[in-house]
Amino acid sequence: MPIVFEEVIAETGEEPRTVDRPEAPRVAEGSPEEDLRIFRRLQARADYRASRLSAD
Repeated sequence: MPIVFEEVIAETGEEPRTVDRPEAPRVAEGSPEEDLRIFRRLQARADYRASRLSAD
């Protein structure tokens, strides 16, 4: 199922883009695996924003 990165679209004003990727495996809520996944997602978002700022 395609996933739309709406937050990035809202920040950049670009048209919606979809990326096909396999569904991530389920992990228990509050588990170390979930914490790591959340951290990586937030880190990727911060890296993206920093790269957009440095491009300006």
